[in-house]
Amino acid sequence: MKRRPTGAESVFAQKLDNIGVEYEDQWIVDYKGIAAIYDFYIPKLRLLVEVDGGYHNTDEQRQTDRIKTFIAEKKLKRDILRLTNEQVIGITDEELRQLIYDAKGRRHQVRAS
Repeated sequence: MKRRPTGAESVFAQKLDNIGVEYEDQWIVDYKGIAAIYDFYIPKLRLLVEVDGGYHNTDEQRQTDRIKTFIAEKKLKRDILRLTNEQVIGITDEELRQLIYDAKGRRHQVRAS
């Protein structure tokens, strides 16, 4: 069920490695028969991270993203951070460190600007 990481996901993983953040990639959850794969899970922060490519702009994918966000926040009690491919590529390691620690504890979907 796991898939190959996108280029942006590989970059994100490298940045997490650079700043010493432990993570699991392709974190799979089965909630009441609904399977969801989250790009990254940072257990220490209980933070899920999704790296969204251009296909996330389709109606079908937006609906899937809403379901995954609902499961993450309401059922798993995890925070979720969504970044676009461009944000991942452009963010510095230090900016990333600040962003993920700022996202901790928020009970709503965080979309980096």
